[in-house]
Amino acid sequence: MPGLSIITSSGSGAICTEAYTNPYGVALGVCDYCGFCEKFGCYNYSKASPQTSVIPALKQYDNFELRCKSHVLRVNKDNTGKLATGVTYIDENGSEVEQPAAMVILSAFQLHNVRLLLLSKIGKPYNPETGEGVVGRNYAYQMLGGAKLFFNKETYFNHFAATGASGAYIDNYNSENFDHSAADFIGGSTVSAHVTGARPIEQTVTPKNAPKWGSGWKNQSGIATCII
Repeated sequence: MPGLSIITSSGSGAICTEAYTNPYGVALGVCDYCGFCEKFGCYNYSKASPQTSVIPALKQYDNFELRCKSHVLRVNKDNTGKLATGVTYIDENGSEVEQPAAMVILSAFQLHNVRLLLLSKIGKPYNPETGEGVVGRNYAYQMLGGAKLFFNKETYFNHFAATGASGAYIDNYNSENFDHSAADFIGGSTVSAHVTGARPIEQTVTPKNAPKWGSGWKNQSGIATCII
Protein backbone atom coordinates (compact mmCIF):
# COMPACT_ATOMS: atom_id res chain seq x y z
CA MET A 1 0.00 0.00 0.00
CA PRO A 2 1.61 3.32 -1.09
CA GLY A 3 2.72 5.57 1.80
CA LEU A 4 1.98 3.05 4.54
CA SER A 5 4.86 0.61 4.10
CA ILE A 6 2.36 -2.22 4.42
CA ILE A 7 3.00 -5.49 2.65
CA THR A 8 0.09 -7.72 1.73
CA SER A 9 0.37 -11.40 0.94
CA SER A 10 -1.89 -14.26 0.05
CA GLY A 11 -2.94 -16.75 2.68
CA SER A 12 -0.64 -19.68 3.29
CA GLY A 13 -1.91 -23.22 3.57
CA ALA A 14 -0.73 -26.74 2.86
CA ILE A 15 -3.24 -27.21 0.04
CA CYS A 16 -2.35 -28.94 -3.21
CA THR A 17 -2.58 -27.05 -6.49
CA GLU A 18 -1.57 -30.21 -8.32
CA ALA A 19 -1.52 -33.93 -7.60
CA TYR A 20 1.26 -34.87 -5.20
CA THR A 21 2.61 -38.02 -3.57
CA ASN A 22 4.45 -37.33 -0.35
CA PRO A 23 7.65 -39.13 0.78
CA TYR A 24 5.55 -41.71 2.68
CA GLY A 25 3.70 -42.75 -0.47
CA VAL A 26 0.42 -40.99 0.38
CA ALA A 27 -1.29 -39.56 -2.71
CA LEU A 28 -2.87 -36.11 -2.38
CA GLY A 29 -5.36 -34.74 -4.89
CA VAL A 30 -5.82 -31.34 -6.52
CA CYS A 31 -7.93 -28.86 -4.54
CA ASP A 32 -11.29 -28.31 -6.24
CA TYR A 33 -12.28 -25.30 -4.08
CA CYS A 34 -15.23 -27.11 -2.57
CA GLY A 35 -15.52 -24.58 0.27
CA PHE A 36 -15.78 -27.29 2.94
CA CYS A 37 -12.30 -26.58 4.22
CA GLU A 38 -10.95 -24.57 7.14
CA LYS A 39 -11.58 -26.65 10.29
CA PHE A 40 -12.52 -29.91 8.59
CA GLY A 41 -10.86 -32.97 7.14
CA CYS A 42 -10.54 -32.90 3.36
CA TYR A 43 -12.64 -35.50 1.55
CA ASN A 44 -10.57 -34.92 -1.59
CA TYR A 45 -7.24 -35.50 0.21
CA SER A 46 -5.98 -32.12 -1.00
CA LYS A 47 -5.10 -30.54 2.36
CA ALA A 48 -2.19 -31.68 4.50
CA SER A 49 -3.55 -32.77 7.87
CA PRO A 50 -3.31 -35.89 10.05
CA GLN A 51 -6.33 -37.34 8.25
CA THR A 52 -4.72 -37.03 4.82
CA SER A 53 -0.96 -37.14 5.41
CA VAL A 54 -0.18 -38.87 8.71
CA ILE A 55 -2.78 -41.58 9.36
CA PRO A 56 -2.54 -43.15 5.87
CA ALA A 57 1.24 -43.40 6.34
CA LEU A 58 0.84 -45.04 9.77
CA LYS A 59 -1.61 -47.59 8.37
CA GLN A 60 1.31 -49.19 6.57
CA TYR A 61 2.61 -50.51 9.91
CA ASP A 62 1.26 -53.74 11.40
CA ASN A 63 1.43 -52.36 14.95
CA PHE A 64 -0.79 -49.34 14.19
CA GLU A 65 -4.50 -49.37 15.00
CA LEU A 66 -6.91 -46.46 14.52
CA ARG A 67 -9.85 -46.42 16.94
CA CYS A 68 -12.49 -43.95 15.80
CA LYS A 69 -15.29 -42.57 17.98
CA SER A 70 -13.13 -42.87 21.10
CA HIS A 71 -12.75 -40.20 23.79
CA VAL A 72 -9.90 -40.32 26.30
CA LEU A 73 -10.95 -39.59 29.88
CA ARG A 74 -7.63 -39.64 31.70
CA VAL A 75 -4.05 -40.83 31.71
CA ASN A 76 -3.44 -43.79 34.02
CA LYS A 77 -0.37 -43.86 36.29
CA ASP A 78 1.55 -46.37 38.37
CA ASN A 79 1.60 -46.48 42.18
CA THR A 80 4.21 -43.75 42.37
CA GLY A 81 2.06 -41.36 40.36
CA LYS A 82 5.10 -40.43 38.27
CA LEU A 83 4.91 -42.91 35.39
CA ALA A 84 2.13 -43.04 32.79
CA THR A 85 0.95 -46.60 32.15
CA GLY A 86 -1.79 -46.00 29.60
CA VAL A 87 -5.15 -44.26 29.21
CA THR A 88 -8.81 -44.86 29.95
CA TYR A 89 -11.18 -43.99 27.14
CA ILE A 90 -14.84 -44.34 26.17
CA ASP A 91 -15.38 -46.36 23.00
CA GLU A 92 -18.14 -46.04 20.41
CA ASN A 93 -20.45 -48.19 22.57
CA GLY A 94 -20.07 -45.93 25.60
CA SER A 95 -17.95 -48.45 27.51
CA GLU A 96 -14.83 -47.49 29.45
CA VAL A 97 -11.69 -49.19 28.15
CA GLU A 98 -8.26 -49.24 29.78
CA GLN A 99 -5.48 -49.21 27.20
CA PRO A 100 -1.99 -50.04 28.55
CA ALA A 101 0.89 -48.20 26.92
CA ALA A 102 4.64 -47.91 27.27
CA MET A 103 4.39 -44.28 26.15
CA VAL A 104 1.49 -41.81 26.26
CA ILE A 105 1.50 -38.75 23.99
CA LEU A 106 -0.98 -35.91 24.59
CA SER A 107 -1.75 -34.33 21.21
CA ALA A 108 -5.32 -33.12 21.73
CA PHE A 109 -4.64 -29.39 21.24
CA GLN A 110 -4.09 -26.94 24.09
CA LEU A 111 -7.54 -26.99 25.66
CA HIS A 112 -7.92 -30.76 25.89
CA ASN A 113 -4.28 -31.34 26.75
CA VAL A 114 -4.67 -29.08 29.79
CA ARG A 115 -7.99 -30.75 30.64
CA LEU A 116 -6.46 -34.23 30.47
CA LEU A 117 -3.53 -33.19 32.65
CA LEU A 118 -5.91 -31.79 35.26
CA LEU A 119 -8.23 -34.81 35.19
CA SER A 120 -5.22 -37.13 35.43
CA LYS A 121 -3.75 -35.12 38.31
CA ILE A 122 -0.48 -34.63 36.46
CA GLY A 123 1.43 -31.53 37.50
CA LYS A 124 0.35 -28.70 39.77
CA PRO A 125 -2.70 -26.75 38.52
CA TYR A 126 -2.16 -23.06 37.93
CA ASN A 127 -3.80 -20.75 40.47
CA PRO A 128 -4.32 -17.31 38.90
CA GLU A 129 -4.80 -15.68 42.33
CA THR A 130 -1.51 -16.84 43.83
CA GLY A 131 0.46 -17.32 40.62
CA GLU A 132 1.47 -20.80 41.74
CA GLY A 133 1.29 -23.92 39.62
CA VAL A 134 2.11 -24.77 36.04
CA VAL A 135 -0.70 -26.70 34.32
CA GLY A 136 -2.87 -24.25 32.41
CA ARG A 137 -0.68 -21.27 33.24
CA ASN A 138 0.15 -20.23 29.70
CA TYR A 139 -2.97 -21.49 27.99
CA ALA A 140 -3.92 -19.13 25.20
CA TYR A 141 -5.83 -19.20 21.96
CA GLN A 142 -5.90 -16.84 19.03
CA MET A 143 -9.06 -14.72 19.23
CA LEU A 144 -10.45 -12.95 16.19
CA GLY A 145 -12.50 -9.81 15.85
CA GLY A 146 -13.89 -8.64 12.56
CA ALA A 147 -16.45 -6.76 10.56
CA LYS A 148 -18.84 -7.81 7.83
CA LEU A 149 -18.98 -5.54 4.81
CA PHE A 150 -22.03 -5.43 2.51
CA PHE A 151 -21.67 -4.39 -1.12
CA ASN A 152 -24.23 -3.56 -3.76
CA LYS A 153 -25.99 -6.31 -5.68
CA GLU A 154 -23.60 -5.91 -8.64
CA THR A 155 -20.74 -7.11 -6.43
CA TYR A 156 -21.18 -10.80 -5.76
CA PHE A 157 -18.82 -13.10 -3.86
CA ASN A 158 -18.90 -16.83 -4.46
CA HIS A 159 -18.12 -17.72 -0.88
CA PHE A 160 -18.61 -21.42 -1.42
CA ALA A 161 -15.73 -21.54 -3.90
CA ALA A 162 -12.80 -21.20 -1.54
CA THR A 163 -10.04 -22.92 0.37
CA GLY A 164 -9.16 -22.72 4.05
CA ALA A 165 -6.59 -20.00 3.34
CA SER A 166 -8.14 -17.89 0.56
CA GLY A 167 -7.62 -14.17 1.03
CA ALA A 168 -5.21 -11.29 1.48
CA TYR A 169 -3.27 -10.79 4.72
CA ILE A 170 -1.27 -7.98 6.35
CA ASP A 171 1.34 -9.22 8.82
CA ASN A 172 2.96 -5.87 9.69
CA TYR A 173 1.22 -5.86 13.08
CA ASN A 174 2.09 -9.37 14.17
CA SER A 175 4.61 -7.77 16.55
CA GLU A 176 7.04 -10.65 16.34
CA ASN A 177 9.96 -8.47 15.30
CA PHE A 178 10.88 -6.86 18.65
CA ASP A 179 11.43 -7.61 22.33
CA HIS A 180 8.17 -7.27 24.30
CA SER A 181 9.83 -7.06 27.72
CA ALA A 182 9.50 -3.25 27.86
CA ALA A 183 6.00 -3.15 26.32
CA ASP A 184 2.70 -3.36 28.18
CA PHE A 185 1.34 -6.06 25.86
CA ILE A 186 2.35 -9.34 24.29
CA GLY A 187 1.58 -10.81 20.93
CA GLY A 188 0.09 -8.94 18.03
CA SER A 189 -2.41 -9.34 15.26
CA THR A 190 -2.85 -9.83 11.57
CA VAL A 191 -5.34 -8.00 9.35
CA SER A 192 -7.03 -9.96 6.61
CA ALA A 193 -9.86 -10.08 4.13
CA HIS A 194 -10.53 -13.70 3.44
CA VAL A 195 -13.06 -16.28 2.36
CA THR A 196 -12.56 -19.78 3.72
CA GLY A 197 -15.89 -21.27 2.70
CA ALA A 198 -19.56 -20.51 3.18
CA ARG A 199 -20.80 -22.24 6.29
CA PRO A 200 -24.44 -21.16 6.57
CA ILE A 201 -24.53 -20.37 10.30
CA GLU A 202 -21.18 -19.09 11.55
CA GLN A 203 -19.85 -17.44 8.41
CA THR A 204 -22.69 -16.44 6.12
CA VAL A 205 -24.39 -13.17 7.06
CA THR A 206 -27.09 -11.19 5.29
CA PRO A 207 -28.51 -7.66 5.53
CA LYS A 208 -31.15 -7.07 8.19
CA ASN A 209 -34.23 -7.46 5.97
CA ALA A 210 -32.93 -10.27 3.78
CA PRO A 211 -35.04 -13.44 3.24
CA LYS A 212 -34.21 -16.31 5.56
CA TRP A 213 -34.31 -19.07 2.96
CA GLY A 214 -34.24 -19.87 -0.75
CA SER A 215 -32.81 -17.95 -3.70
CA GLY A 216 -33.46 -14.57 -2.05
CA TRP A 217 -31.30 -15.58 0.92
CA LYS A 218 -28.61 -16.90 -1.41
CA ASN A 219 -28.48 -13.69 -3.41
CA GLN A 220 -28.25 -11.54 -0.29
CA SER A 221 -25.60 -13.73 1.34
CA GLY A 222 -23.35 -13.30 -1.68
CA ILE A 223 -22.89 -9.53 -1.29
CA ALA A 224 -21.06 -9.70 2.05
CA THR A 225 -17.44 -10.34 2.87
CA CYS A 226 -15.38 -10.37 6.05
CA ILE A 227 -12.54 -8.17 7.30
CA ILE A 228 -10.63 -9.49 10.36
